[in-house]
Amino acid sequence: MSHTEKVSEQQSVFFSAEEFSAVKASFYEFSGKTEYLALERYYHLANERSKPSENLAPVKLFQGAFESLLRQKNTSSPTLRQAHVGLKQYAARLSNTVAMLSKAAAPVPRIMHFVWVGGSEVGAIQRDYMNIWRKVLASEGYTFNLWYDSDALLAFEMNRVILDSARVHAMESGGDQVTDPVKLSRMIEDRARVLKRQMADYLSQPQWADRADEARIDLMVRAYGKDRAVLEAFRRKCLDTHLKMAGRICCCGTFVMSSPTIT
Repeated sequence: MSHTEKVSEQQSVFFSAEEFSAVKASFYEFSGKTEYLALERYYHLANERSKPSENLAPVKLFQGAFESLLRQKNTSSPTLRQAHVGLKQYAARLSNTVAMLSKAAAPVPRIMHFVWVGGSEVGAIQRDYMNIWRKVLASEGYTFNLWYDSDALLAFEMNRVILDSARVHAMESGGDQVTDPVKLSRMIEDRARVLKRQMADYLSQPQWADRADEARIDLMVRAYGKDRAVLEAFRRKCLDTHLKMAGRICCCGTFVMSSPTIT
């Protein structure tokens, strides 16, 4: 059910049959007046309308007739006072609903954004996914942006190296004798947590400001014995997979996340 239909359903009856009967009884002394006869007509019209926009006019007319009769009474009963408060609140809500639904929706820019947080190369599956959307929506005038952190292209590789090191450490620390997989997993996670904290401290050093990938390369070479040339080549490969989308999807190589958090 749509929002409009829900609103219509909620607003369809502003007085129950019992409440309206009590109102008519309270105004019975005016049963020969035009306003009294109009109450019945407008009440039924309001309850026959299914849309708020169609409901508003008879409700307002009902309110006008009600208040005209109320002014003519010498004393107002609790029933009428309560009904009047409820009627004013209902009419105000209905007016606000109609005004809200009548507003023209603001146009949504025809731009689709892809955010790549993989911290590595864009794979064939991801590239195909983005290209499918591009082909489906390009005829409707859409443009496409691919957002990525150009200084976190080795984040996934750094994380992989840390986990591999944590596994080796766990096995060398008695993990090869552990038969409980949960305990072994906890040993690996505990060591990985220490290594990630060390990595975060290393990347946060002032000399690596805005050079997070260079810091990752340096750390992997110094602490994990990796080959600098291989890592630099892999980083260029990762960047190429992003830039190959240029011309099809606008590649936006600036990302709001700080590099140490994308690991």
